Amino acid sequence: MIEAAWLSEMYARYRRELEALSPVDIGLADYDFRVLPGSLSPRWAIYRGMFEDFHREIANGINTLFDYASRLDAWNTVIRGTSEQQLLDLLVEFVEPIAVLALGLPYALRSRFIFATAHLCHQANGSKKPYWKDEFEGDDQLQFLHADRYGSQWKAYPRLKQALEKLGNKDFRTSTRDFRNAYNHRFGPRIGIGITQFVTRRSNPDSSEVAYVFGGAPPLSIEELTPVLKAQARLGLAALSEFQKLVREHEVSIRAYLSSQEESGDHM
Repeated sequence: MIEAAWLSEMYARYRRELEALSPVDIGLADYDFRVLPGSLSPRWAIYRGMFEDFHREIANGINTLFDYASRLDAWNTVIRGTSEQQLLDLLVEFVEPIAVLALGLPYALRSRFIFATAHLCHQANGSKKPYWKDEFEGDDQLQFLHADRYGSQWKAYPRLKQALEKLGNKDFRTSTRDFRNAYNHRFGPRIGIGITQFVTRRSNPDSSEVAYVFGGAPPLSIEELTPVLKAQARLGLAALSEFQKLVREHEVSIRAYLSSQEESGDHM
């Protein structure tokens, strides 16, 4: 039975450690980014409404990743020197849920960026194509190929794609032992304590040979996770900057389109 008084004491220590952390020296995602201010026709109010929703939620995701990484950093200080049982208690009560959520966020952020980019480029393409039709594919399962399709006309898109490819990339998967994928589809490493995968089946598709490996996978330590997650949050900020450049390019094109429509007397 875990003593409530002890848990309260550990949580109080954690809060002190968290408050003592220096402010994030790389800054947080800024919510104050506006596009197409003023009154708009319904056609372009759709674009602005989508952007405001997408940008806010992407910024939320980046800031949440920073927050989770900072929380894990503080807990890492608290759990040092605890017994194995105490460590297990703290992991179960407080730490593991944060770590599991944080490890899935880089991939989630990339997917959200792709979703937002594909939709906004699709809408903004209407400012370049005189006979644009609202035909959009892949709404349920958007991938890079959809963002490529709708973003190909925009100069800022390639740099955004390069930035997005770094989120949840091979380096991240290697350093976290592909935790997100393993956790959701099979059995991943434990967080902080515990051994998994005592027996692993491996097959060679070329030779059809099968081998069984005995040993086990050690846990991911909180100490090694914290810098990896902070690095991903920084990459999220870099991607947001490129995303904003793409949106500004959209805005220039939309404004030019609106000006041409005013001159012709068409206010769509």
